[in-house]
Amino acid sequence: MTIVRSTSRRTLTMMASIAAAAAMLPAVAMAGSAPTTVQSVDITGAYASVITLPSHQKAVRVFFRTAEALPRRSGGGLRAGAGLDESLPGSISSVRAKRDEHANCYTFVADDVKDGKLVVSGKSAAVGSRHKVTVVARGTDGDVHDSLTVKMTSTRGAASARKRLGC
Repeated sequence: MTIVRSTSRRTLTMMASIAAAAAMLPAVAMAGSAPTTVQSVDITGAYASVITLPSHQKAVRVFFRTAEALPRRSGGGLRAGAGLDESLPGSISSVRAKRDEHANCYTFVADDVKDGKLVVSGKSAAVGSRHKVTVVARGTDGDVHDSLTVKMTSTRGAASARKRLGC
């Protein structure tokens, strides 16, 4: 009876290790195919909308697409950041596109919204307001960046905006 229990534990431990290793494969595979630096950044499209976080706090989420893939670290993380209006560039995440696996789509949560205004810049977060998105990436000769003006969309309009963006 004791032999069966220890074998079963070892099997479960081994299966868990294999599952953890398999989960890491996509990030490592992406890291191998993406460059570690880029010559330039070109934002081809973007949209922003106000979302409610799990903590019931409102924030702005921005989706954007670039012409070329952003650089990645050896571990698979992005060597780039993005910000809205005057906010400092923050962490971004890649988004899997439904139609094109090489769509270069990314997202970030930009700024908190309080009383209908962005906390950092004080600008309105109303539907239709315009904001400047800046993306900064690691270039071969230092950091490179690009900016684009985005229009705030409603939560209902976010789905069609994302579809138009191709993400």
